[in-house]
This record gives sequence, structure tokens and C-alpha cells, in this order.
Amino acid sequence: METTKKHHAETIFIGGTPFWAPLVWTNVEKYSSLTFPLQVRAKASESGMHYGVVNSSPKKSNFQYGQYSLLALEDDQEAYPSLDILTATHARDWVREYFKSNFNDDEWDESDLDTTKLLITTIDNTSSGFSPAEFVVSLVSPSGQVSDIDASRGSRVFDSIDLSELLETEFQLDDNISIIVIDDDGEAATLAKSIVENLHFDVKRKLAIIPRPAFEKAALNPELKPKRLYKPSKIKVKKLGVIAAAVALATCGWLGFSYLSQSSADDFFSDPSYWSNIQKQMKAFDDKSDELGSSSKYWDDRTYRNDVLSSFVDSLADNLYTSEEVAYILRYINMTLPVYTSEWELSTLEYENNNFIATYNRIDKGKGVYFMLDEDIFEIDEKDNGIRIEPFFLGDMADVRKYSIIPKISLERQASISKMRSVMRAENAVTDAYADAAYKASKKSLQLINYKHAYANMGFFDKWFLLKGSDTYSEALQVKNGMLKNAIDDVQLAEKAYNEQEKLTLQDRLIIGNKYDFVTMMQLDSFFEWTFPIATSSFPGADAIEEKNKKSKKKKKRKKSAKADTKVSTPYGPSIISYSVTISTQDSENEEGKVKSYGISDMIRLGQMLDKPFVHVDYVTYDRVNEQWEMQIHFFTKTQDYEANVANFTNKDV
Repeated sequence: METTKKHHAETIFIGGTPFWAPLVWTNVEKYSSLTFPLQVRAKASESGMHYGVVNSSPKKSNFQYGQYSLLALEDDQEAYPSLDILTATHARDWVREYFKSNFNDDEWDESDLDTTKLLITTIDNTSSGFSPAEFVVSLVSPSGQVSDIDASRGSRVFDSIDLSELLETEFQLDDNISIIVIDDDGEAATLAKSIVENLHFDVKRKLAIIPRPAFEKAALNPELKPKRLYKPSKIKVKKLGVIAAAVALATCGWLGFSYLSQSSADDFFSDPSYWSNIQKQMKAFDDKSDELGSSSKYWDDRTYRNDVLSSFVDSLADNLYTSEEVAYILRYINMTLPVYTSEWELSTLEYENNNFIATYNRIDKGKGVYFMLDEDIFEIDEKDNGIRIEPFFLGDMADVRKYSIIPKISLERQASISKMRSVMRAENAVTDAYADAAYKASKKSLQLINYKHAYANMGFFDKWFLLKGSDTYSEALQVKNGMLKNAIDDVQLAEKAYNEQEKLTLQDRLIIGNKYDFVTMMQLDSFFEWTFPIATSSFPGADAIEEKNKKSKKKKKRKKSAKADTKVSTPYGPSIISYSVTISTQDSENEEGKVKSYGISDMIRLGQMLDKPFVHVDYVTYDRVNEQWEMQIHFFTKTQDYEANVANFTNKDV
């Protein structure tokens, strides 16, 4: 690659267009828009480099800066646009257009553009078409100030390894960065995307892809080219006295006008009561936004309740059939499918995870072929309107064939779960809207406070001669009476919607199982075999309880004892516990004689006995040959934590 180094700048080519890439930018101290041109002119004269590029803050910017980079050009030498000035001038507009094209209006606002901008482009390689790609980077602050990129390197050109290290370093120093790449610059885009993904950032928001025509059009701006900063003066000394007198007269009049214009600004920015309220307001919005935020490492009452309800409702979806429905469907399948056909035998019927399975075994020494069995089953499937039958497994020896049975019935539980999920989605939507409104109001409050700080730090000359104080006051009033007022109105509307939104509550009939009711069944019932109820899971789960209780925000009062009157932190426990029980048929003797249970009719009897909203079937295995079966169920029981933190939760708790 060929580059031209001369006096603190390189000439690089991007898409065939030459650009200046300065190696060093000089920032002036105590910037003043009045004296800045004189400072730059003096440096140009002193250094002998009479040309350069200049970058200074807009007149109404909160952060004032001035910087320059000098070049030694001949008067007849062609001047190329500065890549850094191009980025400083157009980067914010590029990112804005990217957001407009890729996000809905409610997913971003102007504050999302207040980021450090990092333009990455692949430069033209003039040495060999097979050489590795090389890149140039231009970095500007949110206010548009150009940042040096390791000037000690002596080059603005990076290979992929150096650029990867640079990006990782920049993100560690400042994660508020927008990377800009050109849409047809695949190598730059691929490299930037991989770095962003490795650092676990949102690629869509961090990586702004701009069209090549937009970049090329911006590069045509003549203001990007270096200007002559110093030329020997031809003004005669005797004229200076006349100029000084004119300036003195103008200054007197200007100071009078400036005094009048600053009075209102001083009154506004020095009102301690008003600014104290703004600070409190910003903190309240911040706290509300954090409180309602969806991602929290630890629990408070709201996030604990949400985790309980969402995980519990999800678990209900694993068991859509009641115990009675499971038994009746198995009976229907048993009556519909042939026991023997095409030298295959129906051996077992099963239910698990909302799935019904029929298993056929090939009869020993028979001549049955699985596709002949399939034809028989397909014929039944075409005639029967109560179930749908689909083959899904064939054993390695082609001697076992399984069919999935899908009942054609509407499930009451499914409708109930859908309704609960709908309420949860609506509740989460208004909560997120409330949190977002509070966040935006906090940012607008901070924006107003920044105007106060800018005014307080303003120098005498800027405030009284250049009237920057008046400009700052005017902009602050626009925020106060416009954007901030609207943001506060949005918070109030969002809060009203949040308070009026229906909150999900679980019906007690879903969670009133009693462990000792099942123990009693085990001890008294001699017709079926019962196992002792065992706690198998909870809501929230044990791992979540252990992890989130470590630094939980929750602080509850225990009952005051006679010895002490202290507040003790009480950790969250399980709100709902799931107990597992297995019931099976039996063939045994007791004091009253022989006791035997078998067949689907007895399964239906058990299913009717267990047909409670808090009971769910995990699996059923029915041996068609011996007519023996086993059923595992689980039931839900609420706890004191449920009563305290879920059932009694109100909006006022937030």
C-alpha cells in the first residue's frame, strides 16, 4: 500500500477518493470562539505550516472546544478532504438515518445519538490485490470533537489485528460507542460485528451501516478541505488606532445590552429551590426506572412475584389434560386401535408431556412388515374423526413401531393458560412503558441540569460579550417548557395506565393441594398402590432462590420480640411447591380377601377421583397385554411466601 506522509498527515484512498488523515490534533486550552482563530493563526505562522483543518464546537453546544491540525501545503497543491472533519460533521446524521431505517419511532430518540462515533473503512490497496485488508479509523466524541488514535504509532493505517485490539480497548474505556461502516465494505463490517458480538453488545444498536452514496456525497463538501490559516498581514500600523477606538465604542454599547439580557438567566440558574426540586425529580425518575426495569440480578417484591407467576404459568402448559381426560382418551385409543393386525400386537399405551403414544411389537416368527402395519393404521386414521395418528418411531430391527395419537378435542386448561398469558403480556407491556417513560424523563431532567452547569462554568467574556449565557438560558427554557414537560406528562399517563392495568392473580383452586390428603389416601385406599408425596420442584426454583437471595433488595420486618425491636432481612422462599405421587394397579391379599385393580375402567375411576385443578398427570403407562398400569401425578401447594408476596401484591408495593 502506498501512502504519502508529510507534516503530520497521511494521504489515503477510500473507494478511489483521496483523503487527508492527520496524525495529530491539537486542542486549545480555555477555548473562546473570539480568540480561537487568532491562536490557530499564530501557531500556523510559528510552525511554517500555513494550511490546516479546524474543528470547533457549534455556537450553542453545551461543551465548547477548539482544535486544529496543521499541514505544509504549497499554494498550488491540491487539497483533499479531511476524513476526521467528514466524520465530525456527518457522523451524527449518518447514525440518525440508520436508526430511522432500522427502528420504530418509539424505539429510539435523539439522546441515543449522543455517542462516541467510530468510522471504520477499508482503504484502497494499491500494492497488491492479494495483500491483507488495511483499515483507517476516525473517532469523534458525542459533541463532535476529534480524538487522536495513538498518534505515537506514526500511521493512521491498521491491520485487522491492531484494529481488533483498538476496538476492544475503546469499548473498555467507553461502551457508549456507535461504530459506523459503509454497506459495501464487507471486511470492515465483518470485523466490527465480530468484536461487538464478542463483547456481548447489541449489534443492531452498536453497528450503524450507511450506504456508500451517502458517504461519497458527504465527502464532496468543500468545507472538509484544508484552508490557508496564515498569510503575512498587509495592514499598516497607523490603522490600528482607528480600529481600537471603534472597538471600544462598540464594547460599551454591547455591555449595556448584555447586562439586560443576562438578568433573567442569572435569576433562573441561581434559584436554589427550583434546582433542588429538579435534582430530586431526576432521582425519583431514576429510581422508578430501575425499580420497574425488566432485568434485575436480585429480587424485590415485584420481580419476585413476576418470576413466580411466569414460571408457574409456563409449567401449566406442560400438562394440558386433566387426569379424567387422560383416562378417557386412553380408553378411546384402546377401543379404536386393533390389538392384532398384520402380525403385529398392540403392547402398550402411554401418556407423557401432553403426548399419547401407542406401541406395536412384531409377533415372534411372524411375517409382519412395518409398512403393512402402517397401511392398517392409516386406514383407521382416515375413518376416525376423534383422533389423528402419526408414525414417529421404528426400532433398529424394525420390530417395534410407535404412533403418536393427537386427540381432536378443545382443552379447557389451554384456554385458561392462554388467558393468563395474555394478562401477563399486557401487564408487562404497561410496566415496560412506565419504566421507559421514567427513564426518558430522567434524561431530560439531566439535560436541563447540564445547562445549569454549562452556565455556571461559562467565562466572563463568553457570557457577557458573546451572549452565550443568553443562548444557554434560551435552550434551557425550551427543554424545561417543552421536552421535559412532555416527558413528565408521559410519566403520569404511564403511571395511570400501570395502576389501572389488570394484574394477574392465580385462582386458589390451582394451588390448594394438601400433602396430607394424599398421605391419607395412601394409608386408607387398598384398591391402588400409592407412594408417599415427595416435593420435587418449586416456584421459584431452588437455584434461583439461593442465587437471588444473596443480595436481595427485599427487607421485610419480622415480628417484634420481647427482647429486641430490630428489623431483620427475611429471604424469599418458594411460593408454590410441587409434590409428586405415583399410583398403580395392584393384585394382593388383605384381611378382607383378594384385592385386584386393573384395566382402563379402574384408571378412569382414579382419574375421576383426582380430577382437581391442582392435580396434573406426568405420565401413564398401560400394559395392554396384562392390563396393568402406572400413573404419576403432581399437585401444587401454596406457601406463606405466596400469601405474603404474591397474593397480597398491589401497585402500591412498587
